Amino acid sequence: VVSNMMAGLFVIYRRSTNVGDRIMVGDKIGDVTEIKLMETLIKSIKNEMISIPNAQLVNSEVVNYSRKVDGRGLLVHTTVGIGYEEPPKKITAMLIEAAHRTQGLKKNPEPFVLWTQLADYAINYEINAYTSRGSSLPKILSDLHQNIVEVFNENGTQIMTPSYMADPPSPKIPTEEWDGKLAQIAE
Repeated sequence: VVSNMMAGLFVIYRRSTNVGDRIMVGDKIGDVTEIKLMETLIKSIKNEMISIPNAQLVNSEVVNYSRKVDGRGLLVHTTVGIGYEEPPKKITAMLIEAAHRTQGLKKNPEPFVLWTQLADYAINYEINAYTSRGSSLPKILSDLHQNIVEVFNENGTQIMTPSYMADPPSPKIPTEEWDGKLAQIAE
């Protein structure tokens, strides 16, 4: 009780976390709704109310997605593994195009690609782009993933990770069959 009260005073005094901030403590992500003497309440992105004892808050690593560090914003990133046979310049261009199509990602500074690993069967590419909307991070990442899949499908490029065995002898769903199913859904 005493440690939670002291931690509560410390949380309130140092102001590293404020009401309204989107934070991550351990594996919990949410918006701070209230800072009390004994606990801090956050509302998760799934609309769950989570009570975090202030002693845990003080003793844990806290990521604050709402705090402005510099003018660039929060760096959003995700990784895909692509086979060695694909030209790296093509992959870089496709990942940057996917970032440009994603609402909420900044065009300036320009998105950039890093090579994170030369794996057994693929090069792991990491697309990085800035956002000023940290509270929308789950939606932005979801949209970025969707745009990556769309751009790669448009260009006939197979995403090989997280798990890849081999290309099938024929496409899993022939394009004509898929187009026919989409037309039926649209009707």
